[in-house]
Order: sequence, then C-alpha cells, then structure tokens
Amino acid sequence: MAGAGQSRGLICLDLDGTLLDSEKRISAANRDAIAEARRQGFTVALASGRHPFDVFEIEDRLSLPHTAVCFSGALACQEGSEVFSRPLDDEAIQETIEVAAGLGVSLLVGGTQFNLVLGDIGRGVDAARDARNRYEEMGSYSEAASVAASRRGKILKIALYSTDRHAMGKVRSALAQVPQVSFMRSDVCWTDVLARGCSKAQGIEALAGALDIPQERVVAVGDDENDVAALVEAGVGIAMGNACAAAKEAARMVVADNDHDGAAEAILWAEKNL
Repeated sequence: MAGAGQSRGLICLDLDGTLLDSEKRISAANRDAIAEARRQGFTVALASGRHPFDVFEIEDRLSLPHTAVCFSGALACQEGSEVFSRPLDDEAIQETIEVAAGLGVSLLVGGTQFNLVLGDIGRGVDAARDARNRYEEMGSYSEAASVAASRRGKILKIALYSTDRHAMGKVRSALAQVPQVSFMRSDVCWTDVLARGCSKAQGIEALAGALDIPQERVVAVGDDENDVAALVEAGVGIAMGNACAAAKEAARMVVADNDHDGAAEAILWAEKNL
C-alpha cells in the first residue's frame, strides 16, 4: 500500500478501441471507474497515438490533469509539462513523406504545437473541435517536405492514413526500408511513424519515472499494435476483447471489448490487485 501522498499506481489507458467505444464515446461505466480509481489514490493517464491537443481535450472532459502519453509514446507530459520527447530524425522524416507521396496516402505531421495535414484523414463530426481547428492544411507532398524541413527537431510523429488496406500494406513494406524509424498501426487505417525504438512503452516509462511510480505498479490498457510494447513492459498489461492478436498475446489478461466497458473492467482489476 502506498504511503500518504503517494500514488498507488499509474493506470495508462489507450483511447481509440479502448476507452472510446466504436462511436468514439466514453461510457458512464468507464467515466465512473476512472473517478473511483482516482479517489482510491491511483494516477490515471491517457496513452494514445493522438496529438496532445486532442488528448488534453478529452482529459478535460474527464476532469483529469494533463498527464498523458501522446504521439504513440514520443511525448509524455505531467500536468501539462513535458517530461519526455523523442523527435524524428530529419532524413527519416523526408523519406517517410516520400513513401506517402509514392503511394498517394494522406498524412499528418505532428509536433507539440502543430498538426500538419495533407489529404482526407477521415475525421468525423464528433472529433474534438479544438483539435480540428488546430490542423494546418498542406497543399502538396512537396509543401509537406518543405514545411517539415523548416521544423527540424520539432516533429515527433508522422501518421499515414488510407482506407485502402492494400495501399496501407504497401506503406508498411516501404517503411520497413526506411532507417531510423519504428512504425505501427494505431487504429483502423492509421500507421504511426516514430523515431526508431520509440514506443508507448518508452513514453509510459518516462512518465512513471517523473511521477516516482515503480514500473511494477504501472498498468497499461490497449488494443492495437502501438500498445504492444507497453503491454509487454508495464507491470501489468491488459488487452481489450477487441484487441489485435499481437496485443492479446503481449498482455497478462484480456478484458471485455470497448463496446462493453472493458476499460472499466481493467481499472477495477487494478483497484483490487495493486
């Protein structure tokens, strides 16, 4: 049991496919579970592939401080202050944009203060309004390359998007030839590109260190490829019922899916067992 003033543990929740249901909503059960975990002395953080603009907006709705892992692990913040970041190498950025251009897929280029978009990224009407308003649209791949070159050292993630599964298969094959990057699926139609070796596991570890929470008291909950490393390296990894096979294999346990309050189930397990 943690002493007075100490957190009982860190619960890191993925968003899409985990805390959010298929309609991108947060259920009452999940909201209640988060609130109860905090009352019991846990630190609850979101750990997502999304931009901090978006993650923080959702945390505001949950009355959580801006303590989060964003960009699939390339950024970690404690109450809004950066405690870890891992930018992409300039050459890797340009090569990744060339991959997108060669296959005609959409892309996002993200840093803490910007979110550059080229093409249709399929954001629906329920996407966070503040995050949408912060998108900066680019008109061509050459413009994307130029803008990226002007923001050296500030780009933390590039995300490639297409609803064409065949095209995304080619994206992955092409990215496998790009040195100095790691890539993983973060949601349907999305592949995230990070600095080589960077992952949610690295971001969560940095956040836990900043909070002085030992790794064995860290619970990671997720469903997709960008959660796998965290599910392996956290003290306890919990996969959703709708998770991909790799996430389920990496996790200690599997809970209900995201349409049946699996995140709440995972939080309840942490409350009873940590």
